[in-house]
Formats: sequence, structure tokens, C-alpha cells
Amino acid sequence: MTPALGCECCGGAMGLAYRRTRSGPVWRCARCGFLCVDPKPTPAELGHLYSGLPGDETYRARHTALFRKYLDLLSDPVVAVPKGARVLDVGSGDGYFVEMARGAGLRTVGCDLAAHRLPSAGCCTADSLRLPFPNSTFDLCTLWFCLEHFPHPVAVIGECRRVTRSGGAIAITVPRAGAVLEHLQRHHWSQFIPGHVAFFSLESLRRLLGRFGYRVTSARSRHQTSVAQALVARGVAMEAALRMPLVRSVLLKQLPNPITNVITVTARLVEDRA
Repeated sequence: MTPALGCECCGGAMGLAYRRTRSGPVWRCARCGFLCVDPKPTPAELGHLYSGLPGDETYRARHTALFRKYLDLLSDPVVAVPKGARVLDVGSGDGYFVEMARGAGLRTVGCDLAAHRLPSAGCCTADSLRLPFPNSTFDLCTLWFCLEHFPHPVAVIGECRRVTRSGGAIAITVPRAGAVLEHLQRHHWSQFIPGHVAFFSLESLRRLLGRFGYRVTSARSRHQTSVAQALVARGVAMEAALRMPLVRSVLLKQLPNPITNVITVTARLVEDRA
């Protein structure tokens, strides 16, 4: 079986890239490099994956470090999100970014199918295919490590476009299709895990966002990591060590990672589509 309608980003032909991964069979677009899982997981399967408890101390610590960098990115002159801007964090998960963005002066709300994991006035439970907000509500939509979880990313970006005002922006971080580690590890690539169903190259993101009037303004594949993140990725429990202030500061120090699995893109609306 092949994805019947071709590539969701550019319409190109899809060919089987990896028959067996932890995500399922993975197909690649020969034109733009987009990767997708097919057959896709059912809504029930996805619901089971995201029904767990909030992340532990290690999870929160490493995500806090990541989100601090994303807040710095939003203050970059290329993105230029002013204080007081209205921000929607799609796939907000445990709500850490929402908390931090509010603390930085951004009027931020989050939505997630699993927002029950953080009882917070800042987050709501919502289907990203039917966002519960009026048209042109937000100045910016952020999708940090969530677009790869959606079986239909085109529909999600379409909803983000609907709720974003003319001239607004979007910021996305996703696993990077075509990364060095993908080619080296092949079907054992660390990003092929249950729940990850879409993987984007820069070209596929340009084409997908361009369909909705967005123009990419920045793309970064540089990445940093910490000793704690590297160890957690290998299954090492870090909760006890992270409770010791001095050890914690060393383990969470961000270091350049020359081989990255991710890409971060920002884009701005240049075409007003009702």
C-alpha cells in the first residue's frame, strides 16, 4: 500500500523508505523529502499514547531548557514577537512553555488533547483539527515538537492559519527528515517511535507553509543538548541527580550538538486568506 493521495506537502509521489520502524512503515516523497507513516495510527491508538501522567523532574528540566531557547528565538528581530502578543501553543502537553511565555509577558494559551495532565487556566483540551478559537485571534502559533504527532499536518496548519491574524507568524520545531542520523541509523532512527507519524525537511516545510500564505523567515538546524538530555535519551534515570543543585547545574548546561535530529522554522503570513 502507498499513501493514496501522494505527499501532503507537495503532492509528489511517495515511495517506501523503511518497511519496519517503531513508528510503522515509513514512506518518503522523492520531490520534497517529506516522510510519513502509513498506515496511520487510529485515534484510539493515539489517545492511548497521550493519556499518561505529567512528565517527571527530568522531563520538566530538559523541556524548560529547550523552551527558554525558544523564547529567545521569539525575541529575535527576524521573528520580533512583542510583549503582550497573543500566542497559541498548539500541542502544549504539560504546559511548561505556556507558563514560561506568560512569565515573559506574552498572552499565551495552550491546547492539547492531553491538557488534563496540567490543570491550568492557561491550557485547554482541544482537537487541533478544530481549534476552539475565532478567526484571526492570535499573533503567533507555536508548535514545538508536536506537528510530527499529527496524522494530518495539512489540516493542523490550516487551522493555525485560520486563527492567526493577517501578518501573524508561526514557529515550528520538528524531527528533521534527511538528518545525518536518519541516514546512518535508518529504520532504527531515534525519531521513529510510536506516535511520530510525520517528519519534515526544510523544503517540505516551505511547501506546506506556502500553501497557506506563510513565507519562511528563519530555519535553524543547529541544536544544543545537555548531558542530562543525552543520558535520558539512553534510558538513564536522572531524577535523583537533578535534585542536587550543583550536579543539576552541570548536567543541564547546554552544549553544542553537531549532529542534530531537528529543525526549527519560523514563518510569517504574507498573503491574507479569509
